[in-house]
Amino acid sequence: MYGGRVTDDFDRNVISCYLKEYLGEFIFDTNQKFLFAKTVHHEYIIPNEESFEKSLEFIDKIPLFTPPQVFGLHPNAEI
Repeated sequence: MYGGRVTDDFDRNVISCYLKEYLGEFIFDTNQKFLFAKTVHHEYIIPNEESFEKSLEFIDKIPLFTPPQVFGLHPNAEI
């Protein structure tokens, strides 16, 4: 992904393109859940909870230690 500073219109265009591609409206589609990542033990999705308490329960189910692959990193990043 983009790792520099936004200093001109070209940088802004690159960032805008990335945001449209990776953070578009499709993330909130109710017909198909959007998976950020999936591991053996957990699916990283956007919660669709109706209440604050249910949202807290969802957050509590997220593993405390997340493998580097969830963030798109190589497994050696854990070393």
